[in-house]
Amino acid sequence: EMIGRLNRPRVTEPGALFHDYCEAIYANRWRVLVFFGLVAAWALFQAAHLKSTMDNRVFFGPENPELLALNALESAYSQNNDVLVAVEPKDGVVFQRRVLEPVRDLTERLWKIPYVSRVDSLTNFQHSRGAENDIEIRDLVPEGFNFSAESVDRIKSIALGEAALRNLIVSPDGKMTGIRLNFAFPRENSESIVEITRALAALKDEFQTKHPDLRLYFTGNVMVMQAFGEAQERDILFLVPLMLPVMGIVLYFLLRSMKAAAVALGVSGLATIITMGIASALGIVMSAGSAPAPFIVLTVALAYNVHLISEFVDGCRQGASNRVAALNAVDCNAFAIFLTGLTTAIGFLSLNASDAPPFHDLGNISAIGVIVAFVTTFSLTPVLLLVVRVPVDRKTA
Repeated sequence: EMIGRLNRPRVTEPGALFHDYCEAIYANRWRVLVFFGLVAAWALFQAAHLKSTMDNRVFFGPENPELLALNALESAYSQNNDVLVAVEPKDGVVFQRRVLEPVRDLTERLWKIPYVSRVDSLTNFQHSRGAENDIEIRDLVPEGFNFSAESVDRIKSIALGEAALRNLIVSPDGKMTGIRLNFAFPRENSESIVEITRALAALKDEFQTKHPDLRLYFTGNVMVMQAFGEAQERDILFLVPLMLPVMGIVLYFLLRSMKAAAVALGVSGLATIITMGIASALGIVMSAGSAPAPFIVLTVALAYNVHLISEFVDGCRQGASNRVAALNAVDCNAFAIFLTGLTTAIGFLSLNASDAPPFHDLGNISAIGVIVAFVTTFSLTPVLLLVVRVPVDRKTA
């Protein structure tokens, strides 16, 4: 009699609608699997075309007055995409032949970096001086320069006394110098930034191999944009491979079933892929601000699945059949998780009030993900629990 009661689904009033829906899902379980298979294929195709940007200006809205002023300035003159190459001699003395000659050669080679529009350094600074009735303008350290002690002292005196060089291209103590590069490239194309930084890295390795007494350091707007891109890539390539096995191990110990853990991870991963596919279809461009969205969706989807599967496992341990245990799990969790998901989605959508557009994308993607996680959890997970036939140790209380 007790087993008979366990094998009759418990239907509470709030969960009746979800219970009937779950019955319909069971009746058409193979169609459901085919449907989600097609959705997964579509989502993978869309996610593969998901665009991302390294441009740090995406944090400012199109009507931001400071951004409008900067765009107007760049339209009238040139883009402000710079890199500063700092050169540090190990002995702390810039004004000597074995530093100035490599800096001059490096200046010439930096002109070959993709998209470069200007290169300013200590050696190619246009110094002017009066010669009888004429004004002579030439590089401060030209080709064929005589590196005598007197000539080097004269260069040092000019450089440290020139406002356009002191504290900009050369440090006041003469221990470091810099080369400033400006670039003109399409900001919407992140590949151009990657191309620039790769060329700079290759040149740095070659230069420091040839001149081990000189150290090079890169900074500037272009390097910041590259850092944003690398942070996104590092999260995907490092955190995801680390996160999934850890989650799988934790789920196994929580649910005491490898198949149950696989169902939870699989459905959660599918919810994340579908969410990113929808984001791509909506034309959302990923950036450093919206990069955490996939991890948020994966975490929420896992929480939903753990609630449902743990209730299912408990039902099976008490003697209910897999089908009835799954129906009871839906009945017990659907309404509560629905309300939780609804309020969570509203909370994420509130990020649209932020001044920074990437946080709008973060909120919108996460809100979509919460909805997708709910739909997949209560549409696909019950079917998989029945089809996969998750084994449960019924002796475990």
